Amino acid sequence: VVVGFWFVGYFDRSDPKGPHFSWPGTRIDLRFEGTSAKVRFLDGSGGHVHFTLVVDGKTSRLDLRPGDVTYVLARDLARGAHDVMLFRDTEALWGETQLLGFDVDGPLLAPAAPPRRLLFVGDSITCGYGTEGRGPQCGFSSSEENAWVAWGAVASRALDADAVLLAFSGGGIWRNNDG
Repeated sequence: VVVGFWFVGYFDRSDPKGPHFSWPGTRIDLRFEGTSAKVRFLDGSGGHVHFTLVVDGKTSRLDLRPGDVTYVLARDLARGAHDVMLFRDTEALWGETQLLGFDVDGPLLAPAAPPRRLLFVGDSITCGYGTEGRGPQCGFSSSEENAWVAWGAVASRALDADAVLLAFSGGGIWRNNDG
């Protein structure tokens, strides 16, 4: 564990400016002592990437905008230790994200890592395709996909485990269609 950060999933760390990532469920945990936190991302998807943001157990959605943008993750928190999690909801086909840095107003602390890690290999069901759609006939868009509420991520949270998702819509080990 690097003090302050916990990375879950597959990250390309070859760029000195910051790691690149695109798999659904890729996660960054941040623990700090202070009252506010920001993150800087470079989004190459044209605004199609979405994250579940969890601050001290409260969830919200973070929709990325194209380009190099700084996002406020938390502000006006009570002074003390805080946990922030960024969980990528959209799959790789929507584009890559680069983490360019965090800005917090206090010292970084070591985040608590779950005792186990589970690997899920799958297709659209594992990516969360349609979980935010209005019904079974919804279209295929990044705004209707949410890996946070898909079965692998839900099962991992229930088992106090990190979820690593290797999932791509239309992919998988077995194709369950007639075509």
